[in-house]
Amino acid sequence: MKFPGIRRHHFGEYLYVPNPIDIKVYDKLYELQSNIRHKYWQDFIEQYRLNCEFKNDISEVDIDTDYVLMLFFKERTDKNGKNELILNNKLEVNFLPNYLFGFETQKYKLKIQTRKQKDYYPRRPFLQIYTKELPNPTMFP
Repeated sequence: MKFPGIRRHHFGEYLYVPNPIDIKVYDKLYELQSNIRHKYWQDFIEQYRLNCEFKNDISEVDIDTDYVLMLFFKERTDKNGKNELILNNKLEVNFLPNYLFGFETQKYKLKIQTRKQKDYYPRRPFLQIYTKELPNPTMFP
């Protein structure tokens, strides 16, 4: 997996990448998110050789893996997203559209914030990408 928007400086305590894929590609995937079997999705998955699963809410993330890698598909009408994910009870991560987020589960424990009812939006969709290791920063410019 080598998305074109990833740069070496996106790697730190965890991986957090704005616009890892072209916005036009992201928009098309967003529009087709209810049909991951669509040819456009399948071509995308094949192009980047992804082992992945689309999930309706970040609370469904599978943390029983060595590495968690998530591509966020935030609903356009969702005005929330600030500090939705917390690593080790201190590192706050925003749930933003077309952001790639990754971390090692041995180093970090993930907590998903529960939204208050007045702020509640029913879905926080994402693509979980299963990988045996996080991308190496030296692979990117």
